[in-house]
Amino acid sequence: MRQPISWLRRSAAVLVALSILGVAPSLAAGDTLPLPVDAGAKPDGQVNMVSCPAAGQCSAIGDYKDQNGDNEVVLFSQVAGVWTATEASLTALAGGPGGLDPAHGGLGVNAVSCTSPGYCSAVGEYFDDTAENNWRPFGVTEAAGVWGAAMPIALPAGADLSNAFDPYTDADAISCVSAGNCT
Repeated sequence: MRQPISWLRRSAAVLVALSILGVAPSLAAGDTLPLPVDAGAKPDGQVNMVSCPAAGQCSAIGDYKDQNGDNEVVLFSQVAGVWTATEASLTALAGGPGGLDPAHGGLGVNAVSCTSPGYCSAVGEYFDDTAENNWRPFGVTEAAGVWGAAMPIALPAGADLSNAFDPYTDADAISCVSAGNCT
């Protein structure tokens, strides 16, 4: 399934900024992006960020709704101008205290940084299955053009997730200076 670029919430501003930098992905209004095969009829998707270490060699991150209406993370890769989409593997986020809560479907991916074509890292957050339903950070890495599984990001010892007014412990930004060397 392919969706018009107009379904992408932030794409226009991202594309203008990348165009100014001279690394714009080959994507324009009216173009389409592929979606994973489990995308619903109304995927309500968005692209949240794009990183292009070279012209025509970009990665983008976003989310969409699958056929069950659950939020899923989509990882886009552009190689030689051709876009592909991969659904993020969330298996490592499930199970145990603080695991992904499938009943709430809370999941988002916020930022991506690429050091070279096919070598990127992205971060986001997921709604956990604790009684407090806190947001927890996760990361996912692309190596040699293949996206790995989303992994929880360890919180500092003693991190307080009990604040009912601000139960957010998410990851909104990432910057990588070399493959695997990110903050």
